Amino acid sequence: MPGAVVTVEAALFAVTVVAWFLLELRRALHRRTDAATEGDRSSLALLRVTTPLGFLLAVLVALLVPAAAVPAWLADGVALLLLWCGIAIRWWSIRALGDYFTYTVQTSSDQRVVDTGPYRWVRHPAYLGMSLAFLGVACLLANWLSVLVLAPVMLVGVAYRIRVEEAAMTAELGEAYSRFAASRKRLVPGVW
Repeated sequence: MPGAVVTVEAALFAVTVVAWFLLELRRALHRRTDAATEGDRSSLALLRVTTPLGFLLAVLVALLVPAAAVPAWLADGVALLLLWCGIAIRWWSIRALGDYFTYTVQTSSDQRVVDTGPYRWVRHPAYLGMSLAFLGVACLLANWLSVLVLAPVMLVGVAYRIRVEEAAMTAELGEAYSRFAASRKRLVPGVW
């Protein structure tokens, strides 16, 4: 488009999202080679529905309720901060899990409780990081109501996924996982 100007914030955001996508794709191609037990119970499928649905609703709200707009400079700054923090937490979590990380809920006979890295503070930091990054993307809409609409829709998928994962971990690891779970919150330290 002639005369179009790309802001530094937009360029940073685009590069960050593409890099995140490529990192996730690379990780998704890495498969566990052990005999893992599948216990996903469609939680990945639900995340694949609730996340885009939340974004669709957020976009609609931004279009239909312009009165909830915030200054673009503020939205861009918050968006980048949430995106970068979210990706950093997610990848720190994935690295802490090592080969135990999978995109579907799986357990294996050699599974152990990982309580290092961000797992020192919460049980599911990878989901916390993902949620923060997605909220950062939603902030680009520069509409506070859009973010407010996205959060609970996305949380439905994340909460179900956490419940499924915790059931699988408890079944596989028993008391060790129960002790781990009792000593820290799911997503937000001291809250939930």
